[in-house]
Amino acid sequence: MSDNTKFIWTDGTSDEITLNMIDDNFTARYGRQKTDLRELFLGDDVKTISSNAFKMCKNLEKIHMSSNIEKIGAFAFAWCEKLEEINLPDHLDTISISAFTFCGNLKKIRIPDSVTLIDDEAFSYCTSLEEVILPKNLNCIYVSAFINCKSLRTLRIPAGTETIESQAFANCTSLESVIFEDGAKLKEISSGAFSDCPKLTLVNQTALKELTSVGDRAFENCVSLTSFILPDSLTYIGGSAFKNCFALSGEIKFPAGLKRLAPDIFHNCISLESAAFIPKEKYVVKSGLFAGCESLKKVIGLNNAVEIEACAFMGCTALEEIHLGAGLTSIGDWAFKGCLSLHLEVPETTAKIGEDAFAYIAGLSYSGSAEGASWGAAEGDPMNFTSRQYFNTAGRTVSKEEQLRLVAFDLVWYLQYLHRHGKIGDSLFEQYEPGILKYTRGDDNEYVLVNTLSGFDDIYGTQEFPLDADIEKFRDRLYIFSKELV
Repeated sequence: MSDNTKFIWTDGTSDEITLNMIDDNFTARYGRQKTDLRELFLGDDVKTISSNAFKMCKNLEKIHMSSNIEKIGAFAFAWCEKLEEINLPDHLDTISISAFTFCGNLKKIRIPDSVTLIDDEAFSYCTSLEEVILPKNLNCIYVSAFINCKSLRTLRIPAGTETIESQAFANCTSLESVIFEDGAKLKEISSGAFSDCPKLTLVNQTALKELTSVGDRAFENCVSLTSFILPDSLTYIGGSAFKNCFALSGEIKFPAGLKRLAPDIFHNCISLESAAFIPKEKYVVKSGLFAGCESLKKVIGLNNAVEIEACAFMGCTALEEIHLGAGLTSIGDWAFKGCLSLHLEVPETTAKIGEDAFAYIAGLSYSGSAEGASWGAAEGDPMNFTSRQYFNTAGRTVSKEEQLRLVAFDLVWYLQYLHRHGKIGDSLFEQYEPGILKYTRGDDNEYVLVNTLSGFDDIYGTQEFPLDADIEKFRDRLYIFSKELV
């Protein structure tokens, strides 16, 4: 490589100059625009590519790096839309914020082992990027570093990487395999790190022996993820960490060192079969922890639970075995609602029980003194609609944005109850139940109810069913519809 830096323009002409740094105004001396640059040869004297240096060079197709480049500044090659490949030199130390963001044609990148930092959004929205080789000495993958790299298929996390920050690989919709190297030092997978990666599987999970934290929504909507081993080193799992991981199956074992549980961790993990709690200290089972886990059959080790919050096991229709400890003091709204197979023994120490906590369960035993009669206990008569509508949402601890979907759950479980007790036949049950379940699971068709339930035309019309629809109207219509069934 020459000491000179050479610029080749789109009209076929070129210019050469000796530089040790390239800044944002490099084209001015030639009376050119950034869009005029087609090819670049960086001279050996250049050690730094400054921030914004080649930003918006939309016709730049090739870059020939010198071996002496140490730093690529923020937005240095951002929006270089025609750039397909770049050879990063072996002395490079830092790839700064958004250095290659929106390089939509970049297909392959090998990051040399000298790089210790890949900063925020460095390769974000590189939608054609198919292959990334990460450096061995990489300590941290920063926020959104590879977000929306929708063509990336395989990824190997170096053993020395300690942190994968928020949304680092979020929405990498083609990402099929993330491989953890033996001897992994990974300690933290931050919020949304792999969220919305629908094809994701994890290889060599047993290497994660130092992992302490899985952040909020870390693997949310990873619908192909079949397993995740919670290592003994784990102390924290964030809210909705595995929400909507439909393929997650087998048993979840909570490690003894886990200090607290966040809400909705395994919400809608419809293939999960069992769970075992090992924490030694007293703890709270947070809201929605296993809500919608319709294949969950057994939960053991709840001896130290002092509180079970709203919707914790709501919709676990296959749940048969769960044992509550004598120290339990509170059960929240809808906590076991829709657990159709469950015969539950509630300790008498439980002094507070929320509304519809046991609606539609198979059986209930409780000798305590909690006040109120609206638990939806199994011995109540769900056919008795004489004075109140069962689909009531007033005063719930359930968040407002979830109420409409939960009201739809009400109808699902009511249909299941009627079918189970012979009040409606197979054909009627099969006509309506699958469509409503699809809606409540949050599948792509958010408007499925209006096409599934006849009679909604008079309220909303047939074209769409908005998620912010009037909850009271929807509740009333479900009530009327449920009575029409029988």
